[in-house]
Amino acid sequence: MSEKKNVKVLQLLIIVLGISLIGLSFYTYNFYTNSVNSASQLKRQNDLLKSDLQEMQDDYQKLIESNSNLRTNLKTEQERIIILLDSLNAMELDFERYRKYRVQADLLKMEKKRLLKTVDSLTQKNRALLSTIDSTKSQIENQRFVADSILEANAKLNEKIEKASVLQLSGLHTEAVYLKKNRNIYATKKANKAEKIRVCFTVNKNLIVDAGEKTFFIQVINPKNNLMGKKMSKNYKKQILYYSESTNLQYNNEEVDVCILMQAQPKNLLEGRYIVNIFDGPRRLASTSFKLQ
Repeated sequence: MSEKKNVKVLQLLIIVLGISLIGLSFYTYNFYTNSVNSASQLKRQNDLLKSDLQEMQDDYQKLIESNSNLRTNLKTEQERIIILLDSLNAMELDFERYRKYRVQADLLKMEKKRLLKTVDSLTQKNRALLSTIDSTKSQIENQRFVADSILEANAKLNEKIEKASVLQLSGLHTEAVYLKKNRNIYATKKANKAEKIRVCFTVNKNLIVDAGEKTFFIQVINPKNNLMGKKMSKNYKKQILYYSESTNLQYNNEEVDVCILMQAQPKNLLEGRYIVNIFDGPRRLASTSFKLQ
């Protein structure tokens, strides 16, 4: 009776032990499975964290190269990322450390966003400044162009005024003449008949020139390049004017006709080409020539 009881107890213990072993095996399997899954998940998250940090480091490097004004601040943040990456690579990671590094990475992301806003703001200001500079340069160039145009116009106007303020002659005509006993004057082309040289010209109307007495100097040069007439001279600052004859007239800004008879010595009246120049002071106003046979 006692032996049967012991056998039943033993059987019961074996059953309980078997159930316990089954439960322990199930628990051990679940624990192992969860551990493997947790380690795999931690590795994936760790890889993602490293990827985020590496991307931020690359972004900072680009910003450093293109933003010299914020280079110091950007380098500081980049160094913090490098330190965090080195820590992730150097030590064995668990969930506690991962959370700590994840928080630090998130803070670095926030700082990056702040710096990016600063960079964008500076970029917009720089663009606005460059636009203002370009606009200012364009205005300066336009003003310079206008100023140059005005200067050029003034120079041309001054040149015109200067030219207009000088007496102008027209109708210059020169010929050899001789006088008959009746005192009539006759033109001639013969050198052996010529007695005088007649020079006629018109002083044009000019409202800019000052009115008053004007002196004109006539220069006649014979074919041998000798000065004819009185052979007078007048000194000016930069030159000496040699002339054959002079004439004075009262000029009232209106057109005036002038004729001069210049005495010529027979020895100077030669065959060939004669040159006649009219001067107002040192300035030559007109020139012509004639020939005698």
